[in-house]
Amino acid sequence: MFETQSNQHSENTYPQIPMVCHMEITRHQLINIAFAGYRTNEMKLAEEPVETTPDYSLPLFDKGYYSLGLLNRWHQAGEQRHWMKPARKDLQYDVIRSFGKQDNKRKNV
Repeated sequence: MFETQSNQHSENTYPQIPMVCHMEITRHQLINIAFAGYRTNEMKLAEEPVETTPDYSLPLFDKGYYSLGLLNRWHQAGEQRHWMKPARKDLQYDVIRSFGKQDNKRKNV
């Protein structure tokens, strides 16, 4: 199942295993884990823990996991399930409510 990567010049002796995990932050307890062979797409792998993620959770995604289908599925699969990921540098958004002194209506991050 866990293959090594190779090319015409050499073969890597260590298997590569992509893994997606969901950790409860305060206790550092792993709640869900999904892993597969290195040829498996990580976006597909990230879909595996969707159904078993607890309600009232906030998964944090790396910036590489930008798929509206995946993120919507996480949100819709339970009650009060949201997600957070780093914003793109070119993101434009409208400020709905501000809790600071900044009054910009449109902001470029």
